[in-house]
Amino acid sequence: MAVISKELFYEKISENMSCSVFHYWNEKCFWGIPTYFFYGNLAKGTLTFFFPIALMKMFLDYRRKKKNLLRRFVDFQARNALYAIALGTSMFTSICLWHKIFGRFYYNTILMLPAFISAPSLLVVRPENQVLNTLMFFNSFVETLLIKSRISPKQQVFGFMLISGILMYLFENRRKKLDFTYFWFFTPQLRVQQSESSKKCYHEEPCESYWYNGIVNYFLLGYGINVTKGFLSKFKLLTKHPGTLVDVAFNKSNSDTGLFLGAYVGIYRIVVCYLSKSLKINKKWLGLIAGTLAGFAYNISPNLQFLILGITTILQILYHIISTKLGITNHFYQRIMIYGIAHAYNFHNKFLNSDICSPYYSKMVDACANNVTKEMYQRLLKRLF
Repeated sequence: MAVISKELFYEKISENMSCSVFHYWNEKCFWGIPTYFFYGNLAKGTLTFFFPIALMKMFLDYRRKKKNLLRRFVDFQARNALYAIALGTSMFTSICLWHKIFGRFYYNTILMLPAFISAPSLLVVRPENQVLNTLMFFNSFVETLLIKSRISPKQQVFGFMLISGILMYLFENRRKKLDFTYFWFFTPQLRVQQSESSKKCYHEEPCESYWYNGIVNYFLLGYGINVTKGFLSKFKLLTKHPGTLVDVAFNKSNSDTGLFLGAYVGIYRIVVCYLSKSLKINKKWLGLIAGTLAGFAYNISPNLQFLILGITTILQILYHIISTKLGITNHFYQRIMIYGIAHAYNFHNKFLNSDICSPYYSKMVDACANNVTKEMYQRLLKRLF
């Protein structure tokens, strides 16, 4: 896809360019945006995108023996549709508004500012989904930054080992259970206080069983996560061609992800057990050393998403530590601010620097808009080339 530099933008985009290039379905500003075409596509795209997720959520609620499953399903989908409509309306209205205020389009405000202003639309969904959406958007923000840095595979391995060591150090030295949502796949058990002279491991079962159970369980977890990911991404194809379910279930990437998670946890537990029985290492450094060595398993299945999850989880823990010490309480406006910054940066790059934009974010926006954004992008390119 084309990269629209700042120089090209100001060379090709004249001061007289109309904002109707964005709301192409109606040339009228403001009142021309809330149309059946626009809202219909947003609702259709969003409901389709979230449908398999809603089904998965309903299944999990059923396993947890929760009541009113159908009502929860309808509420989840209805809120998602309203969220998309509120987000789209505020963004496109802001594009027109700032165009009228500034008198023309500017490179750094044409999409970034409207996307940031649309952030309060997040309040339409339930608080737990606000947290999940904020995390997903922030993960995409970090992914865009990493893609922009042109990080090599070797740098990814080294970076993952470093991030893994820091993260496991924070986990091993925590004193309380972390009461916030995070996506990292492995959390060591909360340690009981032991003297530095103790040569005992923290677990009760024999070390060999402890290692074996960790490897097997996390292999199955990694395999299952990848199958679920494939199922959700190919849900529409599976409904038309059920036979492709076999390909999804037995794809090589499933076993690669399982081997990575199993090897990571296995190496981590083996190193922790060994160091716990040695008096040469201060116990507070167990997580740092074991996490760094376990991070070498990243070579089995290099995936930028795991590096991103490590970075974001570290930031979450550090924020939790700082906010606890300073007595800062969590409010919705903190989520709105983080969500707005991540959304603004990603939306700007999706259209003007698409080669570095998070692939997940880009596909999600197009899917939830039922490809209205794709048409908008093509029309913008026609004005430039």
